[in-house]
Amino acid sequence: MLEDEDRPKKPSRLEKLMLDPMSVSDLRAYIDELGAEIARAEAEVVKRQGARGHAEGRLKSRRRVECSFSVGPAPGWIGR
Repeated sequence: MLEDEDRPKKPSRLEKLMLDPMSVSDLRAYIDELGAEIARAEAEVVKRQGARGHAEGRLKSRRRVECSFSVGPAPGWIGR
């Protein structure tokens, strides 16, 4: 089993900007952009979880079988 340090790291999907030359207002704008992207990703997660839950609920309802008989010996059965 690989330890966390031994596992290859996934490449970052975000472009790492050089923050040193950015002004405070530019940094705040950058933070706002990142926040908007985080909100977009979180909304997608919620949407997918909702769709998955809906699909699982439909599958479960299809698996239910109504049973109108009782389990036990057949009528007229005498233990032999």
